[in-house]
Amino acid sequence: MKKFLAILFSVVVTLGAITVLGANVNDPYEFDGDVITNPFWWLYTTEAPETETEPTTVGANWVLVGQNSNNNYYYDKANMTVNEVVSIQQPGWASELGIYFNVSEAITSVTVNGVSQNVASIDGAGAVVYLSALTQDVNEVIVKYGNSTAKVLFKKEALPETEAPTEKPTEAPTEAPTEKPTVAPVELKITSQPQDVMVKAGTTVNFNIKAQGEGLKYQWQVSSSNGERWGNTSLAGNKTTTLTLTAAANYDGRLYRCIVTDKYGKTVTSNAAKLSIEKSQATLKITGQPQDVKAEVGSTTSVSVKAEGEGLKYQWQVSSSNGKRWGNTSLAGNKTTTLTFTVLSNYEGRLFRCIVTDKNGNTVTSNAAKVSLGSLQTELKIVKQPEDVKAQAGNTVTFKVKAQGTGLTYQWQTSSSNGAKWGNTSLAGNKTATLSFTAPANYDGRLYRCIITDANGKTVTSNAAKLSFSSTTGTVKITSQPTDVKTGVGKIVSFKVVAEGVGLKYQWQTSSSNGAKWGNTSLSGNNTALLSFSAPATYDGRLYRCVITDAKGNTVVSEAAKLSIGEATGDSIIINAQPKDVSVAAGSATSFIVEATGEGLTYQWQVSSSNGERWGNTSLAGAKTNILQLVAPSNYNGRLYRCVITDKNGNTIITNPAKLTVTE
Repeated sequence: MKKFLAILFSVVVTLGAITVLGANVNDPYEFDGDVITNPFWWLYTTEAPETETEPTTVGANWVLVGQNSNNNYYYDKANMTVNEVVSIQQPGWASELGIYFNVSEAITSVTVNGVSQNVASIDGAGAVVYLSALTQDVNEVIVKYGNSTAKVLFKKEALPETEAPTEKPTEAPTEAPTEKPTVAPVELKITSQPQDVMVKAGTTVNFNIKAQGEGLKYQWQVSSSNGERWGNTSLAGNKTTTLTLTAAANYDGRLYRCIVTDKYGKTVTSNAAKLSIEKSQATLKITGQPQDVKAEVGSTTSVSVKAEGEGLKYQWQVSSSNGKRWGNTSLAGNKTTTLTFTVLSNYEGRLFRCIVTDKNGNTVTSNAAKVSLGSLQTELKIVKQPEDVKAQAGNTVTFKVKAQGTGLTYQWQTSSSNGAKWGNTSLAGNKTATLSFTAPANYDGRLYRCIITDANGKTVTSNAAKLSFSSTTGTVKITSQPTDVKTGVGKIVSFKVVAEGVGLKYQWQTSSSNGAKWGNTSLSGNNTALLSFSAPATYDGRLYRCVITDAKGNTVVSEAAKLSIGEATGDSIIINAQPKDVSVAAGSATSFIVEATGEGLTYQWQVSSSNGERWGNTSLAGAKTNILQLVAPSNYNGRLYRCVITDKNGNTIITNPAKLTVTE
């Protein structure tokens, strides 16, 4: 009579840094708040012992997987590179009996002894190698998954056969045997089932089981899905007759059962026992749910929750996936009853909810409140017009407009033809409700107006306001005029003015139209008595002058000095493309680029937050290349960037500064 042994066990093998689902395979696995040791609970429900003593009949590297009616099957524990070899089984997705194992990612192919067809079934990160494919004494299995390849060796040995007797059978005894016949194996069965338990949160709980049989082993399992899914637990006593745990509030309704296995591999599963958590005397409940909000971009709004209970704690969460995924938010008031935030353009459809926890660990989750972007449909109109300004040349001048409407944008315009022609201005604040700038003498008589547009594209234009300069004769005077400069490409150029007066302020201006038009320059020293910069070839013929203002607002303008750039030499640095001003939204990535030619060029980008009065080297990405890269926070608004370029001979040239404008 042949004995058929059914042995089912698993061996968990830890291979260096190989991980399963983000953790070492022998680490505990989080199962809905409970820790389990078998993350692949859906594949089988029988107990998987943590370790197994290697058979004494095989080499030290081989571990028994199990046996069928014809063969023993082993795997090479020391040399395998798969995550886990489990057991001999036939899951529903496998066409026949085989050895189940898994890796850390989805499997793409399995070969056995170089053969890939009809040797295995694959399910995600797990696979079953068919016993029928293991035709050799030692079989090499190659697994490809993700961007990796794993290997495991399976060895099969025939079960020992019963040898025929070499001698004649012993003759029957003449007397009846005096000893009792061999006792039959003890039947495996559960004699005492685990019982339901109801306790308060924080109480120690025991689930007990009694069973009869030979060589019994125990594995407790847990379900938080009312028995639809089960997984092994690693709680205290999980492999004994008594499972011990501390009942947390979120354990309410969990089921616990035990799988008992005897030495013959036969298993029996206990009834499921339910853990119920008593509610606290002061029941935790939400009495006021968060409400949907509709707000304009840039406005400040809030969502609130009201709850009853003892020792309440709050945690607001946000979802940008319509509730599919949630994460804790760090917005203002995230741990209070009221969450407050400024509405951004990407907040359309965002959901906010609050998780409330009492002193006993009980939790309740509020309804989700939805954010919608919209306007209040306020009528677009100007409520305060810009007013005329009288000032002295060199003074700071401000024009303001006030309007009502939804999603307003602004564009200031100027006219030097008494309103016959208008053009957009790029002066400071040109896209806000306030235009502010330092007015040179040639701005006398200019007109300024603002075009305002709402979220629906409707526009309204303000009245025109006039800038007028009062004529003054002050004590400020220039004692030394700027002089013409002739230099080569890339050389450092300086223009200097000397003046007398009290509380003097300087503003250098430049003209590329031979004096027909002038504009303030932001070159180094533009607000000092000394203007200094590296001269590119494109600056040839430009004029430079300085507007000087004293403490009383008296203004005097210097004579114009001409810059002449000589022919470039072979060693000269030539800037082919200057850095350009950039305007981006806060938090967006941007870059400044310079293009130059020369031999052995090196680059160093510099930054100024003082409108060019002071410069310092920056360490932003690309600071030593021709492309400076950065992510622009809101406090970078108005910063200037320039690049110092040096050739192999030590000649240097400095680019024009480029301005970074950061919008909210």
